[in-house]
Amino acid sequence: MIQFPCPSCAALQSAPEEAAGRATHCHACRRPLTVPGSRRRLAVAADLCWVILAVGTAGVFLLGLLVLGRPSPGSGPLSLEAPVAQIRDLVHCCLLVLSGYVVCRALDRLYR
Repeated sequence: MIQFPCPSCAALQSAPEEAAGRATHCHACRRPLTVPGSRRRLAVAADLCWVILAVGTAGVFLLGLLVLGRPSPGSGPLSLEAPVAQIRDLVHCCLLVLSGYVVCRALDRLYR
């Protein structure tokens, strides 16, 4: 069962988990409201977010190895210089991973 307060009168409401996201009305004031999602379902979403973040981080790491390990045209075979555009793209990918981390931390704080 999901228990939640009415946003209008603060009366405690309860609904089965299958009713999450459905429209209903308050039993006390009769105003319309929506049953919130279950915390268990949202905790699973938070776990999935961490998995996606881990896969994305591994992808950025591998991309970094490819970009920084490939010599740029015209440089010697042992040079680790990479074109500026490739490094910029790698930095953008790292920023996306960092923003994903922030979202995962926020979900953890809300639903755990």
